[in-house]
Amino acid sequence: MKKACIVVDSSSGIVNGQYPDVFVVPLILVEKKSNGELISYRDNVDITIDQLFHKLSANQDINTSQANVGEMTEMLEKCSHEYENVFVLPIPETLSSNVNTWEMLAKNFNNVKVIRQFTVANLTNWIIKHLVEKNIKNELNESYIVNYIQQTKHKMCVVLVVPDIKQLVKGGRISGVKSLIVKLLGLKLLITMADDGLIFYDKAKKDRETISKIKLAFEQKIGLDKMQIKQGAILTSKSSDAKFNINELRDLIKTQWSISYEENEAPAVIGAHIGPNYIAVCLEVE
Repeated sequence: MKKACIVVDSSSGIVNGQYPDVFVVPLILVEKKSNGELISYRDNVDITIDQLFHKLSANQDINTSQANVGEMTEMLEKCSHEYENVFVLPIPETLSSNVNTWEMLAKNFNNVKVIRQFTVANLTNWIIKHLVEKNIKNELNESYIVNYIQQTKHKMCVVLVVPDIKQLVKGGRISGVKSLIVKLLGLKLLITMADDGLIFYDKAKKDRETISKIKLAFEQKIGLDKMQIKQGAILTSKSSDAKFNINELRDLIKTQWSISYEENEAPAVIGAHIGPNYIAVCLEVE
């Protein structure tokens, strides 16, 4: 029997086989047809981010849902028989109640521990990559994971630039009044995601103003003006360039912050929360 494995969901952006002893359970997106029919899609299995945004652009009604309980149970049964310890790190409770279902299911297994965390997409990927390195050395345990997540809480942050806030309004994260003001004035919303969840930070109109406020958000959230950057990433949708000059953002990261960075798209389940045309910057400081 192997010592330990990690289970995450698709909000992490990780795919099965990407890391040794790391397994992924897809979250669910639900499309409501005009006739009331509900169609479920497994994130990154039955639907991609591009397909999601195509549906949203066509005004399809799509919401997120927790992972299939049968798939969750099957994963825990498989892992608990093959590993001495199973550590589950679900999507944050500020975005989904799925963690509660994981905790309920975990009560049926003596060797399954559910650990609450605060990240998605690249931030989760960075955490898992570090934990995998510890696991390879047989140094991974529940206490270490909990402590590491606590240590990184004030070192990681995402700043989202969202010009199209329809999905945020639909999810109740932005008020209708604020939505109207943003639309009338042609503003972009800046939203931070850190250990306190998705929080409205500020608004901006011009790209340079947006860049300045992105920098300020990182300074206030994770002390960027005082700390050295460990790693970074840009998340975009393919249509982002039409709403925002992403080259200025790339220049900021490469020239002013002097770091190499990843550039990819968010998982579909995250895209369903924030909608198309977004840009997000992810940073971790030392």
